[in-house]
Amino acid sequence: MASTLLLITDPDAPGGADLFSLELAKAALSRGIRTAIQPMPRFPDPLSRSFAASAFARDSDTVVVNGFQIEVLRAVRSMDKKTAVRLLGLPGVIEAPPSGEILELLLAADILLLPTRHMIHTMRGLGLGERSLRLVPFAYDRVPAESAALLPLSAMPPAGFHVVCVIEEDMPAHSCFASLPIALSLMPNDCHLSVIGDGAAAAALKDQAQELGVLGRMSFLGRLSRARANQHLRFAQALMSPCVHMGYPVSALNAFSEGCPVIAADGGGHPELVVDGRNGLLIPPGDPRAVAEAAMRLRHSDGLSRSLIENGIRTVKEHTWDRTALAAIEALEALGTAASEKGA
Repeated sequence: MASTLLLITDPDAPGGADLFSLELAKAALSRGIRTAIQPMPRFPDPLSRSFAASAFARDSDTVVVNGFQIEVLRAVRSMDKKTAVRLLGLPGVIEAPPSGEILELLLAADILLLPTRHMIHTMRGLGLGERSLRLVPFAYDRVPAESAALLPLSAMPPAGFHVVCVIEEDMPAHSCFASLPIALSLMPNDCHLSVIGDGAAAAALKDQAQELGVLGRMSFLGRLSRARANQHLRFAQALMSPCVHMGYPVSALNAFSEGCPVIAADGGGHPELVVDGRNGLLIPPGDPRAVAEAAMRLRHSDGLSRSLIENGIRTVKEHTWDRTALAAIEALEALGTAASEKGA
């Protein structure tokens, strides 16, 4: 029987549509490679717990898992199958390496598809060999701010300077966020910070803002749908991304697509996306004065915001699915899973 790639979809894909799996299947078809797609519901689900006793990958030689799905990886590990795992970030807490079973499952995979050189370097430091690490760029499917970039003033609130911070799901409290309320205290009183997301990190920010006397200049919006979060980015003067991302800084790319300039920590995956002075501003991590100075530079420098928005949109356009799917297929072919299909 001819070789087949089994693509396990990401249950957390926006809107339930896993574009990575769909685009990878299209790219594989163009090369004569057979694929099958296994849709995954959000956990917990009985389907996930039954994998180990099922034959879900019986007719496939290679399983491609989109995201760290522990039940799937446990099942695949017990099978005689080659495994590829696509990761946009490291499982576990921010700036802390995975450990225990998580690390064992990553080490057991034949290949990891990673979106940044920083993640490749990090995984190499955890003991994964060079042959198992492949750079597969992140793709983005929408640029709603393209027309807004020509009229950036239309996206501005009537007064003041409004910035946004996005706390990603399940992100714990971390010192990198502490720079934001301090920076706000150094900025004029008409500056306002909205926090999207909740959990420990948001609670810690609220407590700190109360202590610093800037709580009245902050809005805590909680978890929002992607559409609602994008609306806030569209009307903000900047996204503040103060943490050093070990994975891919998706929030920054999302801000680019909405016509929102980015002020980001100079570390982790940020420098691979944000070019200082071109499509965003990079600042030393954990430096509240640098955060405040970057915000005021953006506010008072004629033409800077417009330039960052326009170049941010160009950056988004470079992140195509064709580029991502090609890199993924070439990585799988290097693994040897598709070689027999070329003549099929």
